[in-house]
Amino acid sequence: MAEPRREGNEALVRRLIDWVETKWRRGVANRWAAMAPSRRKTVAWTAAVASLLLIVGGWRLHHYVRVDERFCTSSCHLMTLVGQNWQTSAHKKVRCDDCHKMSYAEDLRLIWVTVTRNPTKVGKHAAVDRSRCESCHMSSDPRWIQVSDTAGHRVHVLSNTRIQCVDCHASTIHQLVPDKDICKKCHDKIEVFDHGMEVWCVSCHSFLAPGMTSLKPRPDDCQRCHGGSKPLERPSRFAVTRPAEPVTPAMIHGELPCKLCHKPHVKDAAKRRTGKDCTRCHNVIPPNQIANVNPAHDQCGLCHKAHSSKVELAQSCARCHELARPHVINTTATLHGSCATCHKPHLFKAAPTDCITCHQKRYEEIKQWGPAAHAACGNCHSAHEPPPTGAVCNNCHSKHEGHRHKDCTTCHNPHKGRQGLQPCQNCHAGQSQAITTGPAAHKAECTSCHAPHAPSGASARCGGCHAQQGKLASSARPAQHQQCSSCHKPHAFSVPGIQETCASCHKLPSGGAHQGPCQKCHKPHGPPGVGSGGCANCHNNVPRDSGKHRECSSCHAPHTAAAQAARQCNQCHSGQTAASQAWKPAQHKGCPGCHRQHNVSVKTPCSSCHAAQAGAVTKTKHTCMSCHNPHQAPVAWWSTCQSCHKAETAQVQGRGATHSSCQACHKPHKFSRQSCQACHNQMQDLGAHANKGHKICGSCHNTHARGLPDRNRCLTCHKDRANHNPDAKTCWSCHLFK
Repeated sequence: MAEPRREGNEALVRRLIDWVETKWRRGVANRWAAMAPSRRKTVAWTAAVASLLLIVGGWRLHHYVRVDERFCTSSCHLMTLVGQNWQTSAHKKVRCDDCHKMSYAEDLRLIWVTVTRNPTKVGKHAAVDRSRCESCHMSSDPRWIQVSDTAGHRVHVLSNTRIQCVDCHASTIHQLVPDKDICKKCHDKIEVFDHGMEVWCVSCHSFLAPGMTSLKPRPDDCQRCHGGSKPLERPSRFAVTRPAEPVTPAMIHGELPCKLCHKPHVKDAAKRRTGKDCTRCHNVIPPNQIANVNPAHDQCGLCHKAHSSKVELAQSCARCHELARPHVINTTATLHGSCATCHKPHLFKAAPTDCITCHQKRYEEIKQWGPAAHAACGNCHSAHEPPPTGAVCNNCHSKHEGHRHKDCTTCHNPHKGRQGLQPCQNCHAGQSQAITTGPAAHKAECTSCHAPHAPSGASARCGGCHAQQGKLASSARPAQHQQCSSCHKPHAFSVPGIQETCASCHKLPSGGAHQGPCQKCHKPHGPPGVGSGGCANCHNNVPRDSGKHRECSSCHAPHTAAAQAARQCNQCHSGQTAASQAWKPAQHKGCPGCHRQHNVSVKTPCSSCHAAQAGAVTKTKHTCMSCHNPHQAPVAWWSTCQSCHKAETAQVQGRGATHSSCQACHKPHKFSRQSCQACHNQMQDLGAHANKGHKICGSCHNTHARGLPDRNRCLTCHKDRANHNPDAKTCWSCHLFK
């Protein structure tokens, strides 16, 4: 329609130009003939220059109006916003005349508007028809987005010549992205009634989907919002997505077209959601029949959620059977895929014989051997209880309860009976291997020692074959020695080594002559103690003491070295051993220093160590034991003088520090008196002490009693002076001694 109008305008302009040219030629020709030659030359040059300027100026004006975008975006204030839109659009690098084509008449009109500056005379001009858009976007030129193969453009452009590209892409001039509500210009009666789906039409109707001839949504289009991973074509420009409840292929109905149940353009809610009529697609047991079986299951939606997970469907029973949940979790039921494994869907009954459907092999095994009680699965298995352990066997086999194995199924296969009895070596491989290295008599079946249902009593059965050893062991005093397994390792039965076996319970001697084999002294079977004659078996040359020292064990600890025997004296003679520790000489601190071993009543003479002291004592009436207690330190021996010299020790008590102790004058072991001159060395030269008869102090002085000599003491020697001053009480009152 635009091309014929353009041709008519151009013809009118040409006729106008021809008329002006004819009139101009006639006037110019007449004037030119009358003009002088020189004048003509001047006029010709002037006309040529004017024509050139007119042509150049006209071309520049034409180019400015038609091509230069500044004419539109700067010279016309009405185009300011339009120019801004163009600068931010995808066509900002495209020239105006690439899309906008004007006729000569429109050019002249715009030139006239520019010259006269009268924008009200602009009028409509430079219309863009869709052929201009198609020249780029349907040209197969990779520089431009190609739309000829997209669903939206096939329906709206290629199949309908009345729709122009600018009808959608230029609702606002140069705003090329279609408006959100642009579809309503034509589809004004179509609305979306589903809450949450108020998005662009192209969010569901994929306008740019390649290779499509229809704009109806595909089954996977809904997944753009509902959990799908397929990206929408150019979503940042043409569509809006919203996070919505995911409906994935792993969910019920997730692989079906949503439009089977959802019709978002239908106003009536009952007709818009048709998914509640399950029987429309599912030819199953009618709800009324299900209600007769179990009234609580009369609605499909109670168990089947339209978009729930397929895995969740298997667990949906628990939503209603909440009271049964504690009895279902970690039970036999949880070992099955779902409740529907036993409870048939839509019937909800499980028969006890239904176990055979899946467990046919187990059923055949039981039929071959078992009693009738084992043929009924429910006797041992309870579907809503924890899986049975061997303890369930005790319900019928209580007499075998209580042995050390975990439960009956440790040895018995519950579905095979005696045929499925497990060999002992399956669990006791180490013990089975040990038997092969032991005595030949023990290489028989395990049941030769172990009762099948009481394996822990095997050690009490040794006496059945080893009666003599068992009788001796039963008389052993320690309880451990009455058990064969204390020394004989189970299943090997040989004693690997006497020392090693005894050491497992007893600390063995680390030194001395008794660190050899224990059986040298101890009998392996029977009371382990050593009798009175036991030591004599080896120590027959050792003399034996009498009395309470006769038993070797009174001094010798059986598992210590013989040299440690002296330390045992303290057990009976604690007072003596404690007192002897105060002696300075080392030989007095050990009992063997004085007492002979194995004959303690014979004491070693003191003279064997103290010959000089013993020789001095023999010249007196004293003996070593008269003064010395053999188990006390010798420093206290002077205190024993009073036992024989009671009067003398009593007399010296008041003599002062010098004469108050015996050792002040008496020498030990000889006990001879010390000369008085040792202390009183000046007395012998004073007064009467210088007389020859007075040189012996003891002649006048009592050495133990305090006091000066009286008259009678002097008359002992001076008898001729008996009548000399008979009334005088003392002689030394006149006869001075100092």
